[in-house]
Amino acid sequence: MTTFAEGAEDAAHMDLGSARVFLREQGDQLRVLPELSAAEALTPLARLGLWVLEELREHASDIDGGDVQDQAEAFGVVAEQPADPATCGERCPCAEAGADVCYRDTDATRAARLVLAQPVLVAAESRG
Repeated sequence: MTTFAEGAEDAAHMDLGSARVFLREQGDQLRVLPELSAAEALTPLARLGLWVLEELREHASDIDGGDVQDQAEAFGVVAEQPADPATCGERCPCAEAGADVCYRDTDATRAARLVLAQPVLVAAESRG
C-alpha cells in the first residue's frame, strides 16, 4: 500500500487509476473522522510549520526532534497513546524501540491528510 507521503510525492507521475486507489486506501486507513473544514483540519499543521520556521530563523541551526514532538502535541497534530502494535499496524516503531508511548496523528491530522491528498487525484485527472 502506498503511504500518503509516497503518494503525494509521486502525484506528478500517478495515473488516474492509481490516484483513485491511493485515495481509497487513505480513506480506508483514516476511518471515520469528525466533520472538519479544510481550514480546521490544516490549522494545527500550519501552526506547527510556522513554529518550525520561527525556530529555524531564531536559532539558525537544527531543531531538536523532542521540541518538534512537544510542539506537535501542543498544536494538536499528534496525541500521546500507548505503544501498541495492535493499534499502530504491522510495524510499531515506538514499541520496537522499547517505548511505552507513541505519538499518533490526531483526527485533525488524519483529516488534513485527506485534504492534502485531493491534489493527487486532481493532478491525475488533469493528465486524463
